[in-house]
Amino acid sequence: MTLPMVVFSGLLLGLIFYYRVVPNKSSSSTLALPTQQYDDFLLVKISSTTLISVASWSSTVAPILVGFAVTLISYPVARSLMTAVMDNNPEGLPTPYQLGLMLRMLATSGFGTVWTWLVYSVGWKKGINRQKQPKPMRIMTSVLMLGLVVSLFIFATDTWLHFTTKMANVLTVSETDAQFNASFVLRDGCLGENAPDTPYAKGCTINTAVTATFNMDGKTALKLLYNTSSTMSISSYESENSNYVYYAVASQPALANVDYSARTWGLRTRCKASNSICEVDTSVGSGTRFSCGPTFFGVLGDADLIMAYFTDAEMSSNITIATNLENPYYFGLAVSTNEETPTRSKLSEGRHPEVARAMHGADVFVLLCEATVHDIQYSSVNNTVSRFQVQKSNRTLANILQGAQQYSAKAGNVVLTQAASTALMYDEIEALERSMATAYSRVALSIAIGAFDMAPPLEKQRHDTILVAKVPKIPLAALLLGNLLMALLGIILTITAMLAVNGNPETGEVQARLSIPGLVADRFEGEGARQGVQNIEDMFLERNGRRDVRVGVLKTSEGGYSWGAWMPM
Repeated sequence: MTLPMVVFSGLLLGLIFYYRVVPNKSSSSTLALPTQQYDDFLLVKISSTTLISVASWSSTVAPILVGFAVTLISYPVARSLMTAVMDNNPEGLPTPYQLGLMLRMLATSGFGTVWTWLVYSVGWKKGINRQKQPKPMRIMTSVLMLGLVVSLFIFATDTWLHFTTKMANVLTVSETDAQFNASFVLRDGCLGENAPDTPYAKGCTINTAVTATFNMDGKTALKLLYNTSSTMSISSYESENSNYVYYAVASQPALANVDYSARTWGLRTRCKASNSICEVDTSVGSGTRFSCGPTFFGVLGDADLIMAYFTDAEMSSNITIATNLENPYYFGLAVSTNEETPTRSKLSEGRHPEVARAMHGADVFVLLCEATVHDIQYSSVNNTVSRFQVQKSNRTLANILQGAQQYSAKAGNVVLTQAASTALMYDEIEALERSMATAYSRVALSIAIGAFDMAPPLEKQRHDTILVAKVPKIPLAALLLGNLLMALLGIILTITAMLAVNGNPETGEVQARLSIPGLVADRFEGEGARQGVQNIEDMFLERNGRRDVRVGVLKTSEGGYSWGAWMPM
């Protein structure tokens, strides 16, 4: 009974530790995966069904091993019976009924036998119709009950383990040789943009011709503006009531399982609806006039947009062509848009003082905005931004971003006009302000992309999601403890049986007769059953090739039945 439990326990532990998965730590603290609490579990890359099936072998075999335990203890019991006879100690011998109970324990070793013993021990009155149980019977009963308790404990812990072992998805980390760009660096030709002798602060991506101003990397800018680039994108990150819009790598299937840290640039734009201070006049049908002061005024048509950049927050001057602007920089945005849709928001219905309704139905609003350029470092872990650090950039970046948008504004203005129509669908003016601020940031970054090159990430790693069996440590330890107890019981009983046999060589023969076959042979085989034999089968004449009696029941004169033997003709 020791060997099976040791083998099953070893096999279970072998499977667990051979297929065990230990979630390794990320390559750096900035790429740390979300915390996974598995301190109380062992993670095994194997089907939980397979693992539980192996674990269940212990609870299947344990009840069978109880019978082996009772068989082993029957050797000391047999010697005890021999000693009681030799010492002429009848009190050390069982009554016939007690002998029947002992034989039943040897034959079945189940809970039914224990129940019969309990009925005898409790239901029969002591001293009247129940005799004192001798030591051999007490020993056999104790071992039977101990074996059943251990077996029941193994069954309970196996069930516990079965219900608590689940399959789970676990993130693992490894190095990756994936080659990709995620950072953005300023091109060498743009590094002197904030030099004192710079004649025009238009940004290093602008080509000024005789009749027009061109964006030198217009194709890339348009792809980024309309989100069709396969290598780069414009993303946003919300932090402490600030929305940062920044350059990022485009979503790619090859990067789905890659975590990385990157350096980039971004804009945080804040806008304030200012109709109330800009004297918006809707009384003239040909156009809506507005005047925020001598540096920002004009007439808006039915679908129109007017922008101006300023040298400071007070809008002191809008002459920025020969000025190196500081960071942050400031601009105004006046928009007139006609949704022409049957469903209108509270803002577009003219319910807010900062949105005016023109005479011919257009919606008009004026925004005064502040844009701050930031150096950004961020980490993308499991396709989610886990770290986002910003630092205010110098005016080089401010002039690049505002200059690119200011002097090649056609494509960007189309997007801003469309964004205005979308922003008017909100019911709150704050939502409109945020929406337009984000739209401007996206436009400014897209138009200025020619000033930047992509570069490899600062660091990278690969994460994979694997399906594992999550094995709880406590139920597993409890099951192994039960197996160990059964194995230990087997060792102790084996040693006890060996000592009993070594103490008296005839113990083995007496133990063989302490059985139902031994009792039957003694009852029907006559003198042949009383001779010394090597095996219990040798007590029967049939085993020796001789004709044996036939056994049956017959009616007695007392009105009952008795076993009888007949010699066949």
